[in-house]
Amino acid sequence: MSLVYRPFLRQKVVIIVCCEIGLGSFKSTLTSLALCHFGDFDSRHIPASWVDTDNALEKLMFLCKDAPLLIDDWAPGQDAGKARQLETRAERIVRAQGNRQGKGRLRSDTSARPSYIPRGMLITSGEQLPSGHSHTARLYTVELEREDIDINNLTTAQQNTPYYRQAMAHYLTWLSGKWDSIKKSIPDDFLALRGQVMNKGLHARLPEVIALLCLGLKYGLDFAVECGALTLEESNEVWEEGMSAFISQATDQGSRVEEERPAKRFIEILNSLKESGSAILGDRNDDCIRQVGPAQTLVGWNDQQNGHVLILGQTAYKAVKDHCRRTDEPYTIKYNAVIKDLRRMGYIDCPSQKIATHNVCIANGQKRVLKLRKVLLNERENNDENNAFSAPGPLML
Repeated sequence: MSLVYRPFLRQKVVIIVCCEIGLGSFKSTLTSLALCHFGDFDSRHIPASWVDTDNALEKLMFLCKDAPLLIDDWAPGQDAGKARQLETRAERIVRAQGNRQGKGRLRSDTSARPSYIPRGMLITSGEQLPSGHSHTARLYTVELEREDIDINNLTTAQQNTPYYRQAMAHYLTWLSGKWDSIKKSIPDDFLALRGQVMNKGLHARLPEVIALLCLGLKYGLDFAVECGALTLEESNEVWEEGMSAFISQATDQGSRVEEERPAKRFIEILNSLKESGSAILGDRNDDCIRQVGPAQTLVGWNDQQNGHVLILGQTAYKAVKDHCRRTDEPYTIKYNAVIKDLRRMGYIDCPSQKIATHNVCIANGQKRVLKLRKVLLNERENNDENNAFSAPGPLML
């Protein structure tokens, strides 16, 4: 309800709703119900799919003004090349929608061609999410499993789809009659709703998204009360239930965003390489550089005396990138961005604000290394119970 009744309120913040729905959970049927407020749609008549070209999707995002566009069934498949192509398309589409920017084009005579700027909202569905920290931070994700869906209620909702269009037509008539006053109150309502969720510990992008969803829910409920579809008590119950659901989903989304942070992914993949024997750590106290096998990479040294792991930054970064390329999950974050995020997360000791590496003596030679915090060591080795830093799970470096 909040999703389909919101687009006409014209706030600038963009909502990209990604429905992560398990296999056999009627994802196309569920998401197409939202479109039934704007026309005759069902799971077999959805306007867009991820197999469409980038330009076709951009044009549809422009044409769907003040209305949701459903791009159905995110499914990268098993082919690595096609999966990368789909990830690239998702990055372009999600960024365009999130930034409200179209792709600039020129004609053969260098005159400018029209740029198609997204003007509505974007909904997509799939059994998994597009990868990447930037993608995840721009999405508002709704997770559903098969057991979350009441088949009888879903069947009733499908049977009532003709009434959705009538309700939307009456809502627009009601909205237009009150538009002068509503237009003035929307900014204050938005700020008040955002203020209510700012202290919930959510990711920085999410309070504005929740406030926008709440705006749609608020005016949709006001309309329902005035036309007699709901009593005031019923409206209040729906409002409380909606707010609770928004905050719960946003909290889960914030956790996903954190898990996709460049520093966390870097450490987790490096740990995986170490456990598999592909990444090797030497001992700083050794008199010579440790020799490794042909399929192994020396990425650093244990410094147990000082409580650090000394990492060869560029070498470890290359090992992580190569591993991700082999597993068809490209690690597209640049080295400097990884280092900055490691610093922000408190995972490395830095000699100054602008310098991240230390010059240390190892095996009678000088090496430039990153000093990873002791808290990133195996728990069996981390006996410092008063350490103020926190690691992303039981890491094994």
